[in-house]
Amino acid sequence: MRNRRTTSLRKTLADGTTWNALGHLALCAALLAWTGTAMGKTLHVPGNQYPTIQAAIDAAQDGDTVVLCDGTYTGEGNWDLSFKGKAITVRSEHGPEACIIDCQGTELEPHRGFSFGSPEGPDSVVDGLTITNGYAEFGGGMFIRNLGYPTVANCIFSDNSARWGGGMAIQEGSHPTVTNCIFSDNSADWGGGMALDFCRGATLTNCTFTGNSDGAVSLDESDYFTATDCTFSGNSGDGVFAANAGGTVTNCTFSGNSGDGIATGGGCYFTLINCTFSGNSGYGIDPWWNVFTVTNCILWSDFGGEIQTMCDPEITVAYSDIQGGFAGEGNIDADPLLDSNLHLQPGSPCIDAGDSTAVP
Repeated sequence: MRNRRTTSLRKTLADGTTWNALGHLALCAALLAWTGTAMGKTLHVPGNQYPTIQAAIDAAQDGDTVVLCDGTYTGEGNWDLSFKGKAITVRSEHGPEACIIDCQGTELEPHRGFSFGSPEGPDSVVDGLTITNGYAEFGGGMFIRNLGYPTVANCIFSDNSARWGGGMAIQEGSHPTVTNCIFSDNSADWGGGMALDFCRGATLTNCTFTGNSDGAVSLDESDYFTATDCTFSGNSGDGVFAANAGGTVTNCTFSGNSGDGIATGGGCYFTLINCTFSGNSGYGIDPWWNVFTVTNCILWSDFGGEIQTMCDPEITVAYSDIQGGFAGEGNIDADPLLDSNLHLQPGSPCIDAGDSTAVP
């Protein structure tokens, strides 16, 4: 009887091969189980099962997603959050304007939004949250340390305070990826928007830093800092200050900062491509005695001057529009005709005047 049942689950195909239904069903079950694990579960906050964000994080497993309903989250379990090394996503339901973590941090009772340090990798994701009113010694809004490589996307960091990194602090070999984020009105003694210290750096894409003090981004002993399509505008202090650090800055705008657009201490090396510096109270670029390569950039109407050269920096400038002129291949000294958004207007001498091989 067992043989007849087995025979009934086999079928000889036209080409003579045999199809085993039992084996096929077992394979399908295994694939479904694997797919379910890979896709993960969705845990909703708040709810009877997960009343706080941390409760959902604690229950989540790798591949799961914690979804926060619209509202303002505060109190124990909704601040000082830790992924505990899990490769999960914590995201809002409808974007950062509708989903706010209010840390209510003070000097006497410090709290921040998130701490990463287990360490977490790029599959540990924070997406679409506003983190505000954090206060901590390091990273008022978020602290990333101990080789942390998390992903932070579509978030707003506002009105956070710290001694190091008002919005975010990055330390101890970490290198997060930060995309489509806004850092506004944060404050710190070092790096109002973001501070990087003794770390691999950070990869910033399409981020805005505005209204931060002291400065937007500060780097110390941090290699491999990358900023692409970012705006550093209206900060108290420098747009970027670096010491013993380096990186590549592409398609970024530095304007209206009360210090320099980019300022450096010793031991720095930067590549700047397709960047605009205008209306900063200090220099557009203050390279001190460091190594800079500047290509396809505009430096115009910075009140302190465009490029500080008194310390004899090792700087190469090419195919750039520098007010007052600067030696180098393809450089010009002509009003770039920038509009109020620092875009080129028709008839600008900078149109088609750059080096196309340097365009990323």
